[in-house]
Amino acid sequence: MSDGYIGLQRALLTFAAAVNRAEADLDAVARGMNRNAALAADTAVLLGRAGGDSRYVDMTASVAAELGATATAVTATRIAASEAHAAAQDAAETHRRKYGALDEIRRNRHTKTPKPGFFDD
Repeated sequence: MSDGYIGLQRALLTFAAAVNRAEADLDAVARGMNRNAALAADTAVLLGRAGGDSRYVDMTASVAAELGATATAVTATRIAASEAHAAAQDAAETHRRKYGALDEIRRNRHTKTPKPGFFDD
């Protein structure tokens, strides 16, 4: 990341875009897991009706339950990604409002200005 106003803006917006892509991917994963959980549950029921060994019926039902639980966890992660996306966008907007005009002035100035911390000594 480069220093300064533009670098921070770029980093915030890049992060927001990456989290937004992750959010879409997580949503697709959760839907697929829910679909697979439903198929596994249906398979367990059909296997039970067909007189299959109860050990396999139970294992298939367990797979369905675990897929459903994992899909719930993925959904929670997607929600967290959505919140992170919104927070990054808000941070970029707040940063732009507070420092955008100052950066514009600084970039258009033809004279040298002191570096940050000049008066700290």
